[in-house]
Amino acid sequence: MPKFVIEQYELHLSVHEIEADSCAAAIKRLLEKPALGDNGDDVSRFLEVAEQYGLSTADNQELAEQLRQLGIPVQDIVPGIRQIHRLREE
Repeated sequence: MPKFVIEQYELHLSVHEIEADSCAAAIKRLLEKPALGDNGDDVSRFLEVAEQYGLSTADNQELAEQLRQLGIPVQDIVPGIRQIHRLREE
């Protein structure tokens, strides 16, 4: 049976502990932080699939029709899917 690699858009929540004099200053420090995750106190967790992003059905009409035939409702995008490709068989 063939295997596929699927990239899925996901939303993650990151929690950062930042020392600052005010809320605005804390946000500024976070936005200017060179690399998220450098602080050992930072935490990230999965929230949900980002269904507002997806694979264009206009660019993938055959796949969109196959999904519809399988009962998957798709309109302009395949929700949450960035791309898919079949792995080469060895």
